[in-house]
Amino acid sequence: MSPARGMNLRPYSPADAPAVLVLVEADRIPGQPRTTPAMLSEALEGRSLVDAGWWAELNKPVTQVAVNRAGAVVGVVSYAPRARDYTGQLLCLHCREDETTADALLHHALTALPARRVEAFQFASALSLGLEALPVGHRPATVRALEQAGFTGKRLWRYMRADLPAPTLPRLPHVHIGPDPSDSSRRRLEVRQDGSTVAEAVIGSPVQGVGVLWWIEVAADTRKRGLGRAMLGSVLDALTGLGAKEAILYVDDDAPPGHERDRTAANRLYESAGFAEIDRLHSYTVSGTGLRGGGRSGCAGPLQPGTHLHQSRSLANEDGLVLHRDRRPSVRSTTSCRPVLSDSELVLLQLLLVSLGLGGQALLRASHHPLGGFDFDPDLGGRRLGPFMQSVPGQVGPREPVAQPGQARPVVARVIAIALCCRAIGLDAQRAVYCILHQRVDLFLALGDGLLQALEPLVGVA
Repeated sequence: MSPARGMNLRPYSPADAPAVLVLVEADRIPGQPRTTPAMLSEALEGRSLVDAGWWAELNKPVTQVAVNRAGAVVGVVSYAPRARDYTGQLLCLHCREDETTADALLHHALTALPARRVEAFQFASALSLGLEALPVGHRPATVRALEQAGFTGKRLWRYMRADLPAPTLPRLPHVHIGPDPSDSSRRRLEVRQDGSTVAEAVIGSPVQGVGVLWWIEVAADTRKRGLGRAMLGSVLDALTGLGAKEAILYVDDDAPPGHERDRTAANRLYESAGFAEIDRLHSYTVSGTGLRGGGRSGCAGPLQPGTHLHQSRSLANEDGLVLHRDRRPSVRSTTSCRPVLSDSELVLLQLLLVSLGLGGQALLRASHHPLGGFDFDPDLGGRRLGPFMQSVPGQVGPREPVAQPGQARPVVARVIAIALCCRAIGLDAQRAVYCILHQRVDLFLALGDGLLQALEPLVGVA
């Protein structure tokens, strides 16, 4: 951090947990449970029951804290690259809404994450109960810092809350309540008539007295009869029976009136049932030249075997009674993603090992490092480098020859030469190499050849 800001940045340590919990608590909004040490630990490890599939796509999060001159922790930021497409993810940022601190933390994250695309507040963490995006009304300084850094916001959810019980709502006489097959912490409510399901909903087991209505749906041929309102009453009654003192829900009302996902009717129902809007939730994205934080290119490895991806989807109906997210179970990768070397050093090390026929991919994979299967990202030059890299198999065994002598060395030598010169003059080697590859391969080749010629008499480059 700049000394003028009176802050230093350092990696998070377990001793910082109490201070970080205070920062998170300062940003807690109504309807959210208090963050416990266990919840913080899960978030820092990159795990979450909600949106688990999205977390499984990420490398292990990196968490940094901002410390003032007195040694007090005044901010925290957590981020990680997404392995499959090198997109950076800003996972959390807390700083008591001090804009200077928010700007400094965000600048650091953009410097450390891939510059091609960075997404912020895209999915829920263990720090909250399903809060997938940033509550913009409660986080104005963070919003300003994001916008000043070039991020563009997108409205995703309307976040609403109600006290329980809700005695004025009608109830349905026969509602079957059972476990949700996709999540043991949730319950599925169903109403059946003549052998068919006419209404259903999914609720979450209360956390610190807070219950979540994840979604509710009424069959098309039974609408306009008050079934949706009675189903909502039964849902809130069920949450009360499980010990909830308040209920929250998320409405994906980002579509305009008249759209197939128009939630006007749903909003009216929830408001009439006692739900009040707490905030609007926005996610943020910045790509390419929109970055203003000094970001650099990143490198991440492929997804580990057994990882399943999923996307949230909206379940729409003409009454707008359908909430919100169909969260499907996913298998988390249990492989450790703790880096030992920097991304740049690992890339150069692997390319050097491959060029010498030592099985760079197998050696790194044997060390259980997440970059063990590194290959060029197709969007950053991999396809254009095909003729140069064809001799390097995608999967390399420990005794399998990687390449005949000299076959892979031209591109490797150019990468190393450019990286060495960049380091000598204080530039980010990885960013320079990837930017040149992405823009013009011919320039990369010419520059590499020129640097090799210049280096040869100095260090004996062959």
